[in-house]
Amino acid sequence: MFITRLQQYSLSFAVVLFALALTACGGGGGGGGGGASTTTVADRIPSTFSFTDQTGVMKNTEVTSAAITVAGINAAAVILVTGGAYQIGSGSFTSDAGTVTNGQTVQVKHTSSSKFSTAVNTTLTIGGVSDVFTSTTNTSPNVSGRVTFDYVPVVISPNVSLDYLAMQALPARGVTVQLIEGNSTVIGTDSTDVDGAYSINVDPGKNVYVRVRSQMFKAPSGWDIKVVDNTQSDAIYAMDSSVFSTSLTDVTLNLHADSGWTGSSYGESRVAAPFALLDVVYEAMQLVLQANSIADFPALVLYWSPNNVKTSGDKSTGHIGGTHYLRGSGGGIFLLGKEDNDTDEYDRHVIAHEWGHYFEDSFSRMDSIGGPHTLNDYLDMRVAFGEGFGNAISGMITADNVYKDTRGPQQGFGFGLSLEDSPESNPGWYNELSVQEILWDLFDPANDDPIELGFNPIYQVLVNEHKNTPALTSIFSFITALKKSAGMEAEIDTLLQAHMIATITDEYGAGRTNPSAPTSADILPIYSDLMVDGSVVNVCSINEFGAGPSGAINKLGSRRFLKFTPPIAGDYTISVTTTDAPNSAPASTTPDPEIRLNLMGVASSSTGAPSGACSLTDLVRCFETTTQTLEAEDYVLEVYEWTNTNDNDDLYPPIGRTCFDVKVISS
Repeated sequence: MFITRLQQYSLSFAVVLFALALTACGGGGGGGGGGASTTTVADRIPSTFSFTDQTGVMKNTEVTSAAITVAGINAAAVILVTGGAYQIGSGSFTSDAGTVTNGQTVQVKHTSSSKFSTAVNTTLTIGGVSDVFTSTTNTSPNVSGRVTFDYVPVVISPNVSLDYLAMQALPARGVTVQLIEGNSTVIGTDSTDVDGAYSINVDPGKNVYVRVRSQMFKAPSGWDIKVVDNTQSDAIYAMDSSVFSTSLTDVTLNLHADSGWTGSSYGESRVAAPFALLDVVYEAMQLVLQANSIADFPALVLYWSPNNVKTSGDKSTGHIGGTHYLRGSGGGIFLLGKEDNDTDEYDRHVIAHEWGHYFEDSFSRMDSIGGPHTLNDYLDMRVAFGEGFGNAISGMITADNVYKDTRGPQQGFGFGLSLEDSPESNPGWYNELSVQEILWDLFDPANDDPIELGFNPIYQVLVNEHKNTPALTSIFSFITALKKSAGMEAEIDTLLQAHMIATITDEYGAGRTNPSAPTSADILPIYSDLMVDGSVVNVCSINEFGAGPSGAINKLGSRRFLKFTPPIAGDYTISVTTTDAPNSAPASTTPDPEIRLNLMGVASSSTGAPSGACSLTDLVRCFETTTQTLEAEDYVLEVYEWTNTNDNDDLYPPIGRTCFDVKVISS
């Protein structure tokens, strides 16, 4: 600016000298004529000017600067504005170019930002000299606080029970907090941190309340985990504050979810329960995130109601049939909640066990057929692995090697189970206790065993080789992969042998011996080899291990496995024909062979009823057949007598040992 003014003065001075020179030359010798003439030069470059910036202004408001006075010019100067409008004196505001004269006052204005702590600039230029007027919106008022819930620990002495006297407030971690205006307009959202803290910015002058949802949500595709009431149209549980008005002052608002325990029973509302459930899931997710920091968790719904009971029936009325994980549409984790019967909201191992099934289903592979089971049952190997894994991971998640489940009056009578050394009456690859202790010993700090792998190697096997095995998922597929990735084969073999499991050499469990007791020649080999040329292999479905309250549906030997590999892709026919059935079977019951074809976790079934001609005296008419288009891949064929997967009190109870000829041919 100074250089521009200096150039103009130099030009004026040169003009004056030129005028004087002409006057002198024209004088000749005469003595007449006037004196020297002068010229006034237009000065349109003003003195510097400066606006006073404004801070702490309201959002979306009109902000006007203080006036500046134009000085240092003697002619009208051009005035320009960008990012706003200007006003000369008491005239109208405009954003168009104009002129201004010396001594006039000028103001500028603009609309402040729509965001907190954000600047808006307006530049005014007069005769080439500029200044910027800046307004900055105020820092937003903040609604913040902590969310906590009542946690009731489980004690094991004198009984496995909830200890309400030791109840404590724990932070609700990772849950969704909303700021709501009116009845339902969400104007701010946050998720609590590890301390249960949340913070939401808000405009002043709002009537709002804080809602804490029983939900952990991470957008856009991270996860969506929520607890709903299956007896109230799957409504999500939430905890609301009272309505309050916001101003420019920050608000601190803590919310606490109460257990509802009155000293001898639960009161009307058990607000803490959904948050206690989510807290276990939070811990489970942290375990996975330690092994895979970018893991995304598929959506999961936990169904809990104080009306949920063990009776099976309509889940919308609370008859959920016990705590369990259900895969597929409408599935999730269903949890018991009936007071003085069985409540699971504080049974952290129980919750973590069911979450383990979700993990298998979502991250790894879950071939387990599920069903009822009790400790030391002789289980289908898939069920033994799934339930043993569920028990083991419950300890990994809770950092507690004693599995605890409360129930009964005042939640005062339950059971505890050591994940480390529970007694096994029938150790082996078909026993969930054996599987649980093997997995726990692989994970835990070494004390009675030389292995301490932690979770990461276990996770890597589960989401890779175990997930992609052509065999069915079992202790065999898991250990085979673990040996390859973690080494320590001798130590792992020693651990297996402590549970009566011979050295595992492949994912199909080759080289097994009969179960410890009772023995059955109809169990081994675990997988029979089946040629794709019409050759017949005979296998038998038994009910030898199906007695007791847990039924036969998922017990050892009721389902037999055969493996085969089509040489080329094409259509193949699988036939299963009954060859032997017990004469003691009820006359109204006939053999009913069933087929289930498995390809790396994808199954298809052929489960039609036997033909009308099927009878105990004409077994060849008791058959099942299916034709399917197959790839040149390794398949596992599952064959079983349908009644041998029923309970003893079923309308069609198990008929016992039934044998079949099985063959596969190209169609």
